[in-house]
Amino acid sequence: ESWGEAVRSGAGGLAHELGLYSCDWGFRLEDIKREVEFWQGDADVVVPISMAKHQASIIPRNKLNIISNEGHFSLVINHCETMLQGIHA
Repeated sequence: ESWGEAVRSGAGGLAHELGLYSCDWGFRLEDIKREVEFWQGDADVVVPISMAKHQASIIPRNKLNIISNEGHFSLVINHCETMLQGIHA
């Protein structure tokens, strides 16, 4: 249902997002100096857990949080407060 809704008025937004994923971001992940905290649900069918693991393997200072039985959207809904506690200025 969510994919149908995402392209209901056209695929322009989807095409734009895919372009962002595939273009040069202007920096390399291994050059990130700050700590990066990843949150990934192990039941996510939108972004595979292998992507989070791959990015975490490249970024030097990272914390990978894998949450059981959570999907792409349920993770944020059910763990929002915990996720926000980790944000530092």
